[in-house]
Amino acid sequence: MPDPLSVHPSEFNSLCTALARAARRWFAKHGVTATVDPNAQPVEQWITPRVLAAQVGCATKTVQLWLTQGKVPGARRTPRGFWRIPADAAEHILTPPPADGSSPVRKKGRGAARDRRSGESSA
Repeated sequence: MPDPLSVHPSEFNSLCTALARAARRWFAKHGVTATVDPNAQPVEQWITPRVLAAQVGCATKTVQLWLTQGKVPGARRTPRGFWRIPADAAEHILTPPPADGSSPVRKKGRGAARDRRSGESSA
């Protein structure tokens, strides 16, 4: 098979077809099949913790803490250990907390700990 970098543009399509054919043969030979989870939700775009922090208006370390605590829905680690977050995660974080108060965004400032202990809200 020719080197892809030295292929003339007019031969590129036939090279891609040959590579796809070789890949299909390899998958068939090694018994690799594609399975699709019918219940899986398609995620169109992934963002990084830095981007989510900019959208939410907090520090990147705060987002990383939420990720390790499992407070960001749909977040995953890549095989190399990087976090990938669904692009709509900021909407989930910025929406008002439910009645049980299970939002990852917590009140800051004076008296916040006292309010959390007593269950009061001064907002």
